[in-house]
Amino acid sequence: MTNEGGAVKESVATLYDTDFYAWTQQRAELTNRLAQLSAHLLKWEAQPAQRPTQGRSLRLTIAEQRRQIDRLMRKNPSLKPVPEAMADAWVMRD
Repeated sequence: MTNEGGAVKESVATLYDTDFYAWTQQRAELTNRLAQLSAHLLKWEAQPAQRPTQGRSLRLTIAEQRRQIDRLMRKNPSLKPVPEAMADAWVMRD
């Protein structure tokens, strides 16, 4: 019996390590996407004169980052608190 209990504990520890590793990778991806989104939104705000030539590209990049962030948050609910706190700052104005 002791051996089975040890195997269960080891299995749970392995699952935890695997889950934690996956979570840290997803957290890193979210951080990178938030940084890209922030940089492009800042560029949008700071360089309105560039919008006629780069506006479409910026809009597409911003939309894609938002889609990917939304996908990550739906897939990993534990990631939600970080972006929710910043969501109001990301409203793009024309």
